[in-house]
Amino acid sequence: MFKGIRAKVTFTYLVLACVSLVILGSFLQWLLEGYLLTNLQSSLLSQGQLAVHVLAPYLEEEAGVGGVDRIVDRLGQEAEVRVTLIRADGVVLGDSDEDAARMENHRDRPEVKEAMAGGTGTAYRLSSTLNTRMMYVAVPVNASGRVAGVVRLALPDTKVRADLGRMRNLLGLATLVAGLVSVVLSLRLASSLTAPLEEIGKAAKNIAAGNLRHRVHLRRRDEIGDLARTVNEMAATLGAKVSELSTSRQRLAAVLHHMVSGVIVLNHYGNVEMANPAAARFLGLPEAVMSRRHILEVLRHTGLYDRIRQVAASGGTGMVEVRLVHPEERVLQVHLATIPGEDPLAPGVLLVMHDISALRKLEQVRTDFVANVSHELKTPVTAIKGFTETLLDGALEDESTVRRFLGIIDKEATRLINLIKDLLDLSQLETRRVVGEKRPVALNEVAEEVLAELGAGLREGCMTVRMEFPPDLPEVPADRERLRQVLANLVDNAIKYTPAGGEITMGGSLAGEEVQVWVKDTGIGIPAPDLDRVFERFYRVDKGRSRHSGGTGLGLSIVKHIVENHGGRVWVDSEPGRGSTFYFTLPFTH
Repeated sequence: MFKGIRAKVTFTYLVLACVSLVILGSFLQWLLEGYLLTNLQSSLLSQGQLAVHVLAPYLEEEAGVGGVDRIVDRLGQEAEVRVTLIRADGVVLGDSDEDAARMENHRDRPEVKEAMAGGTGTAYRLSSTLNTRMMYVAVPVNASGRVAGVVRLALPDTKVRADLGRMRNLLGLATLVAGLVSVVLSLRLASSLTAPLEEIGKAAKNIAAGNLRHRVHLRRRDEIGDLARTVNEMAATLGAKVSELSTSRQRLAAVLHHMVSGVIVLNHYGNVEMANPAAARFLGLPEAVMSRRHILEVLRHTGLYDRIRQVAASGGTGMVEVRLVHPEERVLQVHLATIPGEDPLAPGVLLVMHDISALRKLEQVRTDFVANVSHELKTPVTAIKGFTETLLDGALEDESTVRRFLGIIDKEATRLINLIKDLLDLSQLETRRVVGEKRPVALNEVAEEVLAELGAGLREGCMTVRMEFPPDLPEVPADRERLRQVLANLVDNAIKYTPAGGEITMGGSLAGEEVQVWVKDTGIGIPAPDLDRVFERFYRVDKGRSRHSGGTGLGLSIVKHIVENHGGRVWVDSEPGRGSTFYFTLPFTH
């Protein structure tokens, strides 16, 4: 129907404008009709409420009917509506348009029923008296706590439709004016869009014909300008790639097969043209299965796919990191570049994937370690410096202040020494797997030594300690000092996180070829998200409580490495508010 893009764009704009105007006009008509009818009902209601005050006395039994007709006629003429006064039993006492004496009983009229019930009655129906549609509003007249009658106002359907007709005429005129404006705007917009697109189209045809030096000369800064620049970049890239393809294909195949990095070549449809063994290994798919499949079937990663499309459109290069969980968790750094395909104007995309999982993990560990060490060292050093400067600034004259400040300095220096000692200890355990001579060790004896060492903290917290080591529990081959360090760190951790009056239990049992040891407390517990991280360096569940008690944040990490260096395992079960139980196992020989 329409061959030119300008006609198509113009027609599209006109269709959209017409559809929008029709929808908007219909909505406005519905809205305004509702508003007009509501407004008319509200007006009749207001007039009816005024009429109630005038006609209420005529509902008294001794009032004359003749006076009712005159006052009802006058009210109807002034308000330009039909006014009817109806008694509680439905008898019409007066009507501005008809003889009340000849009118039938109105007790069954829907609007009268609603008013008799104490509410405001409304209806839009055919009047049996006047044989024409009317809008009715009925207002109850209350006397002595009951409904004595009803004042009903009615507006002929012809007047309502006349008001609606005027509203529709105005709305139609406004729609017509808006339509004419839309036609003018559609023509101008279509012209502004299609002229540069026609130039870009001509440029694309020249490039398709082999003239890769042709350029689109547009200075626009919108999407069309971006498209023009993209076409120019694509032409430049294609010119360079086509000249290299014939001499590099064989050499490239040999190199790709022996590369450690994964390589995938996509055609301009996003289908896999070629994948080397490393790429197949990264994605857990055979090379034959990957061939000719779309990249989203091979690697479901929308971020990578969006980047592929960007690179393909621009003719440039890009880089994106992709995290995989299948066939195993790894991080790939994917470099992207366009490559020429069978069609000079349809470049493919080359993906080169490097496995940087170990590098990213190492960087994260190093970053976390530096940050944590800096933070942990800063706190005591800052305290020592602050109190020292205070003493040097004149506080040396007050002996009590000097002693208090020196006590704090000594405490922070001790904390700093413990931190450095734990750091050195952990470094040895991590790098050298230092374990002393293993000799048979009785776990209950080591546990008693730990209780004697930490007795002051237990007494200060009024804590109860229970020992559950059976007498027939075998000795385990271990470095006694390291084993004491494990139990001491676990008990010390329990003391820090158990409220005063709590209970700490140490015990052990035989579990197959291992001895399982536990330290249980009735402390604050550990939230579920933190259970897998409590053995990390410097990780604290309650940072404030740990630092206040002098902890370095390395105790549980040291426990983990000592146990693993002995060939065992360590884990924790906990529930917030109900305490924690730390377990570790040690192998033993019969």
